[in-house]
Amino acid sequence: MEGEGTETHGYIANLGVLPSHRKSRIAKKLMDAAQNALIQEYGSEYVSLHVRKSNQASINLYSEKLGYNYEIAANFYENGEDAYVMQKQLQEKQTDILGTHSTDSGDRHKSSVVDLLWQALSKKS
Repeated sequence: MEGEGTETHGYIANLGVLPSHRKSRIAKKLMDAAQNALIQEYGSEYVSLHVRKSNQASINLYSEKLGYNYEIAANFYENGEDAYVMQKQLQEKQTDILGTHSTDSGDRHKSSVVDLLWQALSKKS
């Protein structure tokens, strides 16, 4: 999981949900939308992120619900805490939860990633 090579790669730097809105699947919806945007807008082949070893809720979300693989990165954080380097191979074609539009020529209507994420979150589950 070095991240080197010629593959197009997405990186999730930060994801947060207010404590009052946790356990309502918002984080999963955000991640699904981000992964789809990485595929549709950038052609990414995989996505990676880092999670503190002590953040069990996030580890469960990424590994159990979203299918990320991971390995340890010792002393990754400034305070010496280890991290998990988590990575997921993205599907060539995922369900289009973003609602992107195709034209007759097959080109996608490009929107900003923020717009696409907002559209995905606005849809009812």
